[in-house]
Amino acid sequence: MHNSYFLLIQLVEDLRRKITGYRVVSVFSQEKDELVIEFNDGKSSFFIRAVFHPEFPILIFPESFGRARKNSVDLFNDILMKTVTQVKLFENERAFLIECTDGFGLLFKIHGPSGNVLLIHNDSVKEIFRNTLNTDFDLNVQALARTIDWSQEFFISHINQIRQYYFTFGKEIWRWLNSHGFDDKLPELAWKLIQQVVSELEHGSFYVIRNSDKLEFSLLKDDTAVIESQFNNPIEALNHFYGLKIRDLQFQLKKGNLLRHYEGLANSLTDLIRKSDARLNQINSENDFQRYADLIMANLNKITSGQDRIELESFYDPGQMVSIRLNPLFSAQKNAEVYYRKSKNRGIEIARLQEIIDKKRPELNALTEKLELIRGAFDATQLAALKINDADKSDLKVTQKRLPYHEVIFQGYRILIGKNAVDNDQLTLKHSFKEDLWLHAKDVSGSHVLIKFKAGQNFPKPVIERAAQLAAYHSKRKGETLCPVSFTPKKYVRKRKGDPSGAVIVEREEVILVEPKA
Repeated sequence: MHNSYFLLIQLVEDLRRKITGYRVVSVFSQEKDELVIEFNDGKSSFFIRAVFHPEFPILIFPESFGRARKNSVDLFNDILMKTVTQVKLFENERAFLIECTDGFGLLFKIHGPSGNVLLIHNDSVKEIFRNTLNTDFDLNVQALARTIDWSQEFFISHINQIRQYYFTFGKEIWRWLNSHGFDDKLPELAWKLIQQVVSELEHGSFYVIRNSDKLEFSLLKDDTAVIESQFNNPIEALNHFYGLKIRDLQFQLKKGNLLRHYEGLANSLTDLIRKSDARLNQINSENDFQRYADLIMANLNKITSGQDRIELESFYDPGQMVSIRLNPLFSAQKNAEVYYRKSKNRGIEIARLQEIIDKKRPELNALTEKLELIRGAFDATQLAALKINDADKSDLKVTQKRLPYHEVIFQGYRILIGKNAVDNDQLTLKHSFKEDLWLHAKDVSGSHVLIKFKAGQNFPKPVIERAAQLAAYHSKRKGETLCPVSFTPKKYVRKRKGDPSGAVIVEREEVILVEPKA
């Protein structure tokens, strides 16, 4: 409401008393959206600072103003040394004119984001402050005033459309009226409420209130809001509100930055825990290697050389047969040894995943508590009491291990894609098992790609094709129509000492031709 027509009623009256007879001694700007006008009567100065920032347009009246030596531009030179003869408010319009001698004047158009200050000469626009609003040059000064019929007869006969006729009220005033039961009252009682509101708007006090943690300027006392300050003078009220609002905006900016920072950390931790949980569940559901090895050792006499699969009765579910894949080149004991080693490796991965989950959940809980405290802070003092700031967040350090790959899930298979040459080495050497399928665009640089092995299952052809498309897309052949992609079990991929990052030796490979796709 700090740009309301009803505020201007009292503000213009106050300006008329203060600056009539003063001369305009300087008009300048040193900020993109701010104009400063200095008036002087030979003894003292009076300043108007017109702020047209998109987030917070307002008029304020500093007692003094230190002009910068640089980046300051003089404007409206034709009105300098002209004397103020009148301050005129345009009826029912958020605009007023400071009239000066020789037909000059300064028109203040208080229209929020489209507000402006115009230099007027003989009712014509000569210059404007905000040149992006060039339609202001066509402004008809004499037609600015608008008429509203405030009679009771008009009100009662147009009560159903009264909002469009009482256009000076604005949403804040209608909100206040609605909170006092305007829509439910009989016409005569609703009219009395309108009379009460208009009287208070034109002659009442000015309030700085906090409504749902939002700092607002109001011309009406609101019993549902916290009153921060109350004034009888519009200039004092606007100056005070501006100071509080700037501090509040700075607080909101800092609070927002902190929330974004900690929400980002919380989201990352939540994602890491979710993926670790999912992987842990997947491993637990597939971790039959120990059982396979035990069954093989218990049935050595049933396994003959050259077998690639055997059906054995489960220890745990009598009558239930378990199908176990064998390496036909290995003995039964060697096949059991392979499964014991796989079980051990899975155990290591399970322990690592559980360690991540156990470590990160308390950190996530601490972050969640911190976020609640930040969200609950409603001023800078409360925020400062939390002892955190943008530069130093050492009171709550959240460390998250960076993964060297992007992950894609396709038909239930995890496909891992290296992020760069160094990450390619990490992915291939540190995040793989020899049963995983390794892919790379042939004869060009690009990402290493892995399809994670699933026990007892062969890699489906559609999964291999999808991983190959990703390998082609993340390579120098990305823009080609078709790209050859090598693939092989990871056990046939090795790195020689001294080779550059990402360089490996592939001992056996097959090639598939695919279209690069993300």
